[in-house]
Amino acid sequence: DPTSFQMSLSPSLYEAELTITQTYRLRPTEQMITLQHTSVFRQGRNRWLYAPPRPSFWGEERQISGAYLTTFYPTRDETEALALHEFVDRYVAIYCEQTNGRCSDSLNLTLRLETDPSTLPDIFNIYLATFWTTTRYQSIELPTLSLVGLPTDEASREALFGHYAAYVLAGINRRLVIDGRLGQEPFDRVLFNQQLAALGLPTYLPQEPVTILNTADVPMFETLGEYESLWSVASLPLEESYSLRAAQLVTFLQSVAPETDPLAIQRRLAAGSFTRWLEEVTGQTRPELERMWLRYMLEQDPAQTPLDTSQLPDQLIKLLCTVGDRTALVTYSPHKDRWQPAQTLAPTSRFDHIFHALPDDQGYMLETRPHTDSDLWSMMLVRSAVDQIIFQPDTHPQPLSYAGLAHPNGRDLLLQTNNEAFGFTEFRLLDLENCDKDSCELSPLDGLPVWSPTGEQVILVGFDGLHLSTAVDSEQQRIGRGYAPFWVDENTYGFLRTTRPGTQSGVLAAEVDMVLGELDTGKKVVRTAGQLLAQLPAPALPSFQIQLATASPAQGMVYLVGHTLETNAYHLLAYDPQTETTAVRYTFDHPPAQPSFSPNSRWLSLTTLPKSNQSDNSFITLHLIDLRRDRAYQWTISLPPEIDPSTWQPDWSADSRWLVLNGREYLHLVQPTIGREWRTIHDYESCHSAQWLTP
Repeated sequence: DPTSFQMSLSPSLYEAELTITQTYRLRPTEQMITLQHTSVFRQGRNRWLYAPPRPSFWGEERQISGAYLTTFYPTRDETEALALHEFVDRYVAIYCEQTNGRCSDSLNLTLRLETDPSTLPDIFNIYLATFWTTTRYQSIELPTLSLVGLPTDEASREALFGHYAAYVLAGINRRLVIDGRLGQEPFDRVLFNQQLAALGLPTYLPQEPVTILNTADVPMFETLGEYESLWSVASLPLEESYSLRAAQLVTFLQSVAPETDPLAIQRRLAAGSFTRWLEEVTGQTRPELERMWLRYMLEQDPAQTPLDTSQLPDQLIKLLCTVGDRTALVTYSPHKDRWQPAQTLAPTSRFDHIFHALPDDQGYMLETRPHTDSDLWSMMLVRSAVDQIIFQPDTHPQPLSYAGLAHPNGRDLLLQTNNEAFGFTEFRLLDLENCDKDSCELSPLDGLPVWSPTGEQVILVGFDGLHLSTAVDSEQQRIGRGYAPFWVDENTYGFLRTTRPGTQSGVLAAEVDMVLGELDTGKKVVRTAGQLLAQLPAPALPSFQIQLATASPAQGMVYLVGHTLETNAYHLLAYDPQTETTAVRYTFDHPPAQPSFSPNSRWLSLTTLPKSNQSDNSFITLHLIDLRRDRAYQWTISLPPEIDPSTWQPDWSADSRWLVLNGREYLHLVQPTIGREWRTIHDYESCHSAQWLTP
């Protein structure tokens, strides 16, 4: 509603002028201004009609010239027009000085204050600002002040004049800085907006902290390369999301090079490429900037709260990293958030390295694998700085590799080697308590061992089936042909077997059954997929093809992973051998792999490859199921190129409370009991194989 109004009638009573004083809120600054409007009405046949003013209302056109600006205005607005001219000319002079001489001495800018109402929308849209160029002068047209409203106080005058000045400077910026350049419009808007803010003129984008720029709707991109489309694509629409994206990147560049002003950054947009622009603005190389961006993005993440180090285990994290052309063994201290000096290893061009912590986290295995036969392999067992044993070809002709498995007693490690003569894998046991300073005793095995919970029983997986033994060197009993053996408890074992071809929804598929056996009775029970489905509460799954199996002696449960063809979904079933009941515990969209338990058996982890990333294997999703509380969590990380996602597993701390996930750029510390994740960035080209170790 108007705050006041006045009305005057012509002597003929045919025409009336209504002067209204109105308060407005200017956006985006939200500043309140008061303007006075004069409207003309004329009598119609039945009522008063709003009408355009007569030419005499405006008076003749006049002009005034300044250092850079010539202003044409109607006589009616002379008082305010002269003040506006002085205001705008002063800011043009300031801006021309900032352009370091780009405004030539002969620059003649013309501001025409027009009485045509069609010019009204322009004043609040500086992105349309451009000078109409003739052979003699450059002209810009804006509505005269009476069309917009005459300011009634100094604060309103300053605010309104600021919009005129901003529009004129936008035209200068477009002509002298952008100068016909195509593309980069979102960056031009952000950077010119910052220039206006520095001059104290009205801005047209929100001047928010960078934490506001990183919103749920417009989150920061993971890499700088994802911003390149904003730089290279011409004529992007005036959408706020594009400006927010550009502001995210500009704010980052200004944090790297705080001495560089917005105008200088905008000028460099004329660089030949996105990478060249980044490097010219910051003085850093593109790879350096990518790493700095990751650290910067992590600092702006509102979910990245400080880590409570008192909750961390008294352990360190070791991992393999690439340093130049070599691999290095690096140590990270979570308590101090500190990366310790690296131990340099062999060149990456000639060797691959494999790193495993020992089962008790009291040492590690470090394997060196040559790319060609001209170099020698080695495997080093490290239990302390002075307790190191190296396995080499002079004592072991065939390369040895630690399988990452151990006897439940923790002292017998499972090693494997390739029998090149017969083309199969052989297994050895390394007894940690039967080592001298130079070597350890190795015992051959007849197959891959799967130990019972106490280790007193073992199932050996061999070429001719599965064999049961009370000790690896005692007489063996064949229990059948199958795969994926497991132990439910010390008396009950199980495995999977392929029986006969079958159909699932009309598709030919092999039938897979689960076999459960008891040592004390010798009894074996077969559970088909159909029987497992029949034990599910309604509504049951339409079908189920068993693919993976594992068991948790702590819960006495069997966990089966399988596929339902009708829904193209994958399910985790929990089977209780005591009650012979089945329940669906989890559903996956993609094929899961690598089921494993935490040291305390509370957590079951599985991995999947997101469908959109299965082609490059760069991402993997970890599914973590709390078997105690029947809850599930998941994390998706970018894997280092050295890691095979089909065999990747996370590493648990000794207390089973923390996971370390080694992503391509980050080290992820996960506390699954509260579903929280902390990330830290390393300064190496690439890192992998992060493991907890007890110092």
